[in-house]
Amino acid sequence: MSGLETWFTLPGGGVVKPPPRWKMAAVTWAVAFPLIQLLNATVVPPLHALPPLLRGAIAGAPMVLTMTYAAMPLAVRALAGRLYLPATTRTIA
Repeated sequence: MSGLETWFTLPGGGVVKPPPRWKMAAVTWAVAFPLIQLLNATVVPPLHALPPLLRGAIAGAPMVLTMTYAAMPLAVRALAGRLYLPATTRTIA
């Protein structure tokens, strides 16, 4: 696994082959884009006096935490039928 595959693991399931990279990229973008917009509208404006690098670090922390613990687990559960092969064709490692 190179990193993002861990977001794409089935809860409570055995080890399965990760989805194709294009599917992982599409789901990650679909989850990250609205979250970035939301954070830019809510978290960043009050930080306008801070240096850009610090603003990015402060806005990045809730982004990573939300993606890791809430948004990606929910998205993967909701899209599991489209992300993974049917149970009969899964490869178990």
